[in-house]
Amino acid sequence: MMRVVMRPLLTTSPLVGGMQIFFLNQPDIDYDLVGVADVLDMPGLNDVLKKVIAQQVAATMVLPNKLPIVLSNEIAAHVVKLPEPEGVLRVHIFQAKNLVAKDMSLIRKGKSDPYVIVTLGAQQYKTHTINNELNPKWDYWCEFASFSPRGQVLKLKLFDEDEMVGKKHSNLGRASIQIGNVAKTGYFDKWINLEDTKHGMIHVRMLWLDLTLEQSALKRALTETQELRITNLSSAVVMVYVDSAINLPNARAQSKPDPLVRVTVGQTTQTTVGKLRTERPVYEQGFTFLVNNPETDTIEFKVIDQKTNTQLGLYVYELSSLLVTQNMRVETQPYDLIIDSKNQQHDSKLLFCMQLKFLKKLPVLVDVNDDTISVTKPLSRQTSVQSTKSVNSVITSADVSEIQSSAVGNNTPTDGMSRTSSIKRDSTVSRNSHTGGGDQEPLIEQAETTELLSEPEEPAPGTGPLGSIQITLTFSVARQRLNVTIHKVVNLPIKEPSDIPDPYVKLYVLPKKENSNTKRKTETYKDNCNPVYEETFEYIMGVAELNSKQLEVTVLTKKTWHSPVLGQIVLNISDYVNINTPSFTGWFDLETEIKEGTVG
Repeated sequence: MMRVVMRPLLTTSPLVGGMQIFFLNQPDIDYDLVGVADVLDMPGLNDVLKKVIAQQVAATMVLPNKLPIVLSNEIAAHVVKLPEPEGVLRVHIFQAKNLVAKDMSLIRKGKSDPYVIVTLGAQQYKTHTINNELNPKWDYWCEFASFSPRGQVLKLKLFDEDEMVGKKHSNLGRASIQIGNVAKTGYFDKWINLEDTKHGMIHVRMLWLDLTLEQSALKRALTETQELRITNLSSAVVMVYVDSAINLPNARAQSKPDPLVRVTVGQTTQTTVGKLRTERPVYEQGFTFLVNNPETDTIEFKVIDQKTNTQLGLYVYELSSLLVTQNMRVETQPYDLIIDSKNQQHDSKLLFCMQLKFLKKLPVLVDVNDDTISVTKPLSRQTSVQSTKSVNSVITSADVSEIQSSAVGNNTPTDGMSRTSSIKRDSTVSRNSHTGGGDQEPLIEQAETTELLSEPEEPAPGTGPLGSIQITLTFSVARQRLNVTIHKVVNLPIKEPSDIPDPYVKLYVLPKKENSNTKRKTETYKDNCNPVYEETFEYIMGVAELNSKQLEVTVLTKKTWHSPVLGQIVLNISDYVNINTPSFTGWFDLETEIKEGTVG
C-alpha cells in the first residue's frame, strides 16, 4: 500500500508546503523485459535483477524511508524532510513449538535448525539459530521506529538453516501481524499459528511506546533498564536532518572531493547519498536513531570522500546538550568540523538540526473489538536474553490503567449440523481466543476491576462410545480468519489393556480438492485416552466462504504405521460461527470415519 502525506497546510497556493510518498510495507515488484533487456529475463539473472530493484525501492520509499518533495519556497526543507516516527515498537520473539522437521536422519528423529527473520517495512532483524530443535526458545528482542502503524504489517519468516554452502534454507512457516491494533492497545502477547507450513506456532510479544517531551519519562525508562540489567534498551529517539557542508578540503591533489556523511549513534550508522566533485555538497536528508541513554550518548558526524575513503571532517555532538534546549531541539546551524588528527579547525562546516524525544509506555487498554485479547500477569526477566549489536530491548510489566470488559452474551448455533448425533454445547459464546499451549509467560499484569467477568460453568463432555472432543471456533470478519482451537479429547476407548492409543488430531477444510493446503495436526500424546492439546490453527477464510465450507476433525493414533482413525466429526462451519456469532465452544461426540466422497 502506498501512502501520500501532504503537509504542512498553507493559506496560499499551492495550499500544502510539501508531500511525503512512501510504501507501508515492501511492495511486490513485477515487470516485463523487452527488446535488448530481454537477455536478462532468465533464471538466476532475473532473480538478481528483481532483488536489486526491491532493495533500491526499499531504500528509497519503504518505511522508515520516504520520498519527500518540497512544494513551496516558503517552507524550510527540514519541515518536510526531518523524519518523526509516531512511536517505537518493541518486539520479543520468545519461542516456537511443534515446528516441521526438515533435517531427516536414519539414526535419530528428524529435527530442524530454526531461526526467524523479523521485518517491518524496510527494517529487518534476524534471530540466532538454535540447532536440532523443534521447540526453540530464542528470547530475542528488537525495536522498530514506526512512522505509520495503521496499515503496517510485522512479518515473521521462519527458516531451517543449512550448513551446506549454496543450499537454500528451508521454509518453516510465516506469520503476519497488523501493528495498528498494538499501537492502540499498547501491547500484544499471543501464540500465532504459522502459515505456509503443515504445523507450528510462534509466541510473540510486542509493546508500543509513544514519543514525549516529558523529562520524567527518561527517568522511568532508565530505571527500568537498571532493574532489568538489559543493555542497549532504548529510552529515546533522536531525529537528525543533515542539510549541507561548506568549504570541505580536497582529498586528492587538484581534484574536488566526492563527499558523503556518516552519522553514528551508539552502534548504528546511517549514510547520506554521496555527492560528486563538490566542496559545498547539499544533502537535505533526515535520519532516525534509537538512543540508549541521551545523558551519556553522542552523535558522530563523519564527512568521507567516497572514492578514497579519506575523512574530510568530524564533529561529535553530546546528546546531553539537547536536554537543556527548548523542546529538546536545535535548529539548522553550522558546526565547525575537525579536519585533521591534531584537532585543528578550519573553515569547513556542517549544517544540521535535530530533535530529541523520550519513549513512554501507553496505559494498557483492552480492545473489546478484538476477540483474541487477553490480560495476563507481568513478564518476568528471562535467564538468558539474546541481544544484537544495535538493538536489545525488553518488554516490562505495564501498569494497567483501564480494562474495558463486557458481559458474555448467550448465543446458540443455528440448526442443520452435519453428522453429529450427540453434541454438548457451551451455554455461552466465548469472546477470548484460546491460544496455543506451552509454558507461556504473559506480558501484562491483571488489573483490579470493580466488575469481574463471571466464569461460565465448564460444560460436560459427551457420552459417545468413541469419546468426545472439545473445540472452539472463532471467526474474525476484519481479519478474514477462522481460528480452530482443539482443547481436549476424553474417553477414548481401549480395546485391550496393552493397546492404549497415542492420539493426535488432524484437521481439513472440505472439500479437500479445493483446499489441499488446509491440513493441520496437533502433537501426539503417548499412551493417553484423555489428551489435552490446547492448540489453535488459523485458516484464511472470507465471510462468503463460511456457508460452503466444512471442517473435518479426525482423531487418530500413531500406534501403528498407518495411523488408524479413532473417531471423526464433520461440521458445517456456518452453523457455529458467522457475522452475528463470532465464537463458539462445544463438545462433540466422535463417530466412525466417513470415507471421502460420502459427505454432502
